[in-house]
Amino acid sequence: MESPKKVLKTYTPKDFSKELTTHDNLSFMSCRKSELIKASRTNREKKSFQQLLCIGLLSHHVSLVIKLPIKKSHITMEFIKVKNIHFKNGESLEIEDFIIKRCNEIYNHDITKGIPLKTAQRRLEVNKKIETIHFLQDLLLDYGYFFTLATEKGKKSTNKLTYITEVFKNGKCIFSKNQLLPYINSLRSTLKSKVMNHCGYFKIESPLDPNNVK
Repeated sequence: MESPKKVLKTYTPKDFSKELTTHDNLSFMSCRKSELIKASRTNREKKSFQQLLCIGLLSHHVSLVIKLPIKKSHITMEFIKVKNIHFKNGESLEIEDFIIKRCNEIYNHDITKGIPLKTAQRRLEVNKKIETIHFLQDLLLDYGYFFTLATEKGKKSTNKLTYITEVFKNGKCIFSKNQLLPYINSLRSTLKSKVMNHCGYFKIESPLDPNNVK
């Protein structure tokens, strides 16, 4: 009995073109996914840097109780939550409660507009960061700071971060666009050394700024 002969598949130019198209599509999807991950990481870092900038400047005027992140990220800078602020006149402000109330209002509004539940929940977490930063920016205005601002890109229907690109006080620019990142990195190093052996909550009672900017 003769063994069956193996039939070799004949590739036509059309088949070859189809395989190339499939490969190109997979490559495009992989690149697109990589770009989205990078953009998401950049947005998270921007919020974390802006939050730390506000905390650093405010540390010259108030005491802040911050919530230390449970998970330590080695890729992006962690976002530092501010629980409350203590003023020199003895008064205190529960920022966390205020932000939660404000963001729940935005969340309920999104649900009313027909935004899908998962999307609304994802926005809720992002909005908590954005609203906290905006609140601290407003508080800094009361201490004589003013800023050059820019707004991050995004969908029209979403809440977007207005972030600081330059810092001014007493009519002078104390941090230009090029000086901000080194300044924030110095704040990060200072804070990291202070909270190294702490967990849970930590009270910042002295200026984080090594250059003593007021």
